[in-house]
Amino acid sequence: MTDLTAQDPVALFERHRAEQIRSQRGQTVLAILLFFTFLAFSINISQFFPEKLAAGLPKIGDYLYDILPTL
Repeated sequence: MTDLTAQDPVALFERHRAEQIRSQRGQTVLAILLFFTFLAFSINISQFFPEKLAAGLPKIGDYLYDILPTL
């Protein structure tokens, strides 16, 4: 008796697709980890402080008001 699943194109396709999904999942996890590692590093280097950004938000309106031409 021959093994039909070894020659079945649908089974071969599904097996190959499952392997690709597993491979891509690992690459995606690695990319996300690298992204957050570099994000944390860049936040540390730039000395980004959210409280400074929040304190400056009201000044953005004043700045836009000052630079827009008056009619």
